[in-house]
Amino acid sequence: MMSIENRVDKLERSVRRWRALAVILILALAAINLMGQTSSTDEYREVVRCKGLVIEDGPGNVRGILQVTNEGVGLFLHDTNGQMRAKLGMLESGPGLALYSVKGKKRAGFGMYENGPGIVLNDNQGKKRAMFELFEMKPKLSLYDSRGKRRIGMGVGESGQGLSIYDSRGNLRTTLDDRGLDLYDAHKRRRALLMVVEGGGRLHLIDSRGQLQFRKP
Repeated sequence: MMSIENRVDKLERSVRRWRALAVILILALAAINLMGQTSSTDEYREVVRCKGLVIEDGPGNVRGILQVTNEGVGLFLHDTNGQMRAKLGMLESGPGLALYSVKGKKRAGFGMYENGPGIVLNDNQGKKRAMFELFEMKPKLSLYDSRGKRRIGMGVGESGQGLSIYDSRGNLRTTLDDRGLDLYDAHKRRRALLMVVEGGGRLHLIDSRGQLQFRKP
């Protein structure tokens, strides 16, 4: 029979072997985990570093497209009917955002240009009806009719603010600024001037040849 001392020695040797195996197992698991993280990181980089990405919903409808072309990079978002409703792009001229109706008509556009930002609003036919610009710290608002003709322009500059009114052909007919009110004929010739000066108002009437015909006072 084995003595008690021999049994104790054998048990101690067995414990030491298990401890060594446990240490080896822990180191192996740590190495496998580290390799897995590196592989996952490399795989993640391969997925992100691409030239195009298509996003689909549950039924398989395309809902988003990220694409790089020779003109720049663009993100296109679609509704459940497959109609593109928003477009975000980065071109050489700068970043831009366009919003579309359910019928695919462009209704709004936002852009950043070299001189500053601009906003364009379109009607349900996709025709431009309003435009706001902020170029070189000078805000300007333009309003258009259904034929695309500018009818009203407003702006603020270093010298002051101004308002311009155009006829259906796009010809300037009226201007109002800090200096006064000017009226023009269909040939863009100024025919009347009303202004306020020291001591009261002043009215000028001008003929088609540009000659002053009436002045008060």
